[in-house]
Amino acid sequence: TVPSETNAMLLHDFGLEHVPYGIDVDKFMREDEEARKSMETGDTLNFFKCIARSMGDGLSSVCKPFYDEFVANGGEHRPDLLLVSFINRFWGLYAKHVFNIPAIEIKLQHWVFDDPTRAPMGMPTLPLGMHRLIQTKLMVPQDYKMFQKQCKCIADIIVSQEDTETLTNNKPSPMHCLDDFL
Repeated sequence: TVPSETNAMLLHDFGLEHVPYGIDVDKFMREDEEARKSMETGDTLNFFKCIARSMGDGLSSVCKPFYDEFVANGGEHRPDLLLVSFINRFWGLYAKHVFNIPAIEIKLQHWVFDDPTRAPMGMPTLPLGMHRLIQTKLMVPQDYKMFQKQCKCIADIIVSQEDTETLTNNKPSPMHCLDDFL
């Protein structure tokens, strides 16, 4: 994720190099009036819709930095270990399963739907733990759709960036589909 100033400072203090990719949440919140309003009024579902819209609209701006860092130039900038946030878990899965880069997901958000007494991330806590249906019927299918879009986006970038020699010699494209590994 594009880290906040606080997270960037912490990464620096721990001696960790960070490569900003993904949605810049600070910038998103400054520029998206609807997202700000949904946060101010506690309209969590609308906030998630705003994030999904933002990620969908600017998907290539998320995929291209990932490509540049992990794939371009023969992957010479590949890290030994990748730390990813919940929001960027697709890229952690992709790096782990396609590029064999160890990845650890850092859970900075309360995102546990198993607790019947408390819903995560400002979602409404419903009687009898019914808020878990939000996760299974709404969030998981949307995550999967976004994963498919991200997979197609990175695959399209890889194909478009392949050099002429690879295309001319009819060599197979490099592995670039997460579904092949799941």
